[in-house]
Amino acid sequence: TPHRDDNASLLIEAVFGNRIVDISASYLIQRGFLAKPIIKFLKNSKYTGDKKDKYPTVYKNYIINNDERNGRIITGASRLVEQSYQVLVSYQRLNHGKFLYDQISKNMPCVLLSGKDSSEIRMAAKEQLENKEINCILASSIFDLGVDLPSLSGLILAGGGKSSVRALQRIGRVVRSYPGKS
Repeated sequence: TPHRDDNASLLIEAVFGNRIVDISASYLIQRGFLAKPIIKFLKNSKYTGDKKDKYPTVYKNYIINNDERNGRIITGASRLVEQSYQVLVSYQRLNHGKFLYDQISKNMPCVLLSGKDSSEIRMAAKEQLENKEINCILASSIFDLGVDLPSLSGLILAGGGKSSVRALQRIGRVVRSYPGKS
């Protein structure tokens, strides 16, 4: 597991003992166990709200209701699918996911998943992706852990966030090796 920002690594070591081996992503990429990622950061306009705003207000204004940022997410998902990527758009708030889904689904078949969906619905979406009936899934944090979809090859982090561990776990969804994926 990656080092934890919240110091939970100490708890993991307390339960399981000291780390036995440390294998880097570079090592796994060089040996073909992981695909080499291409990571792009896109700059958005700076937040223009009041510096005294609380985090929920900033998140709502700068992440959820940010037309510039949402436009880049929607365009980015379409471009990746046009280039034959299978894309995961990761969001945090359901209203944001619904908005993005409404826009992205105008251009291509895709599925919106959240914690409200049953395991049957989630499995059906995975099958649609594996069968190439869809090439885009928008998913909340339910896809952060324990999801194995090695055909995923593109990721858009639409929800922002502060945790580097969660970002690494999300990236881990798309770097798994898969036939034909480089």
